[in-house]
Amino acid sequence: MMWFIPDVWGQQVEYVYDAAGNRTQRKIITLPKSSPEEGGMSKSSVADPVQPSEAIATVPERYDDMLGERKIVIYPNPTQGLLRIEYQGGGELKNARLLLYDMQGKLLLQFNKVEPSQMFDLSPHPAGMYILQIIEGSFKSEWKIVKE
Repeated sequence: MMWFIPDVWGQQVEYVYDAAGNRTQRKIITLPKSSPEEGGMSKSSVADPVQPSEAIATVPERYDDMLGERKIVIYPNPTQGLLRIEYQGGGELKNARLLLYDMQGKLLLQFNKVEPSQMFDLSPHPAGMYILQIIEGSFKSEWKIVKE
């Protein structure tokens, strides 16, 4: 399923959703410029976007959230294989763990010692959806990760 957001400055944003209704991809579509007598944009450009093969640039999604007093940034999601998790907010990461599960609840990866910038390699795993748990002390956060 795809949705379009109205044209802003000659671009449209297209969102792609999976069967469960989760957003899996965001694409920016650059619309063609028209002559000045038409007001800068062709009237058909909103209804008829440029062919996807010519103008779609996929922008990797960056997600951030707070875990206690730390900001966590996860990107790109969806991923082709490598997923980066960054902790921002200073201080040592004590008792922090990263756990990656498949949709059946099977633990696939576990890191008990976490660095301020951590990488997960999902390349050996099949395309699909995964659950990433981030635990630090009494704080816990869960994320849906999509591997393409």
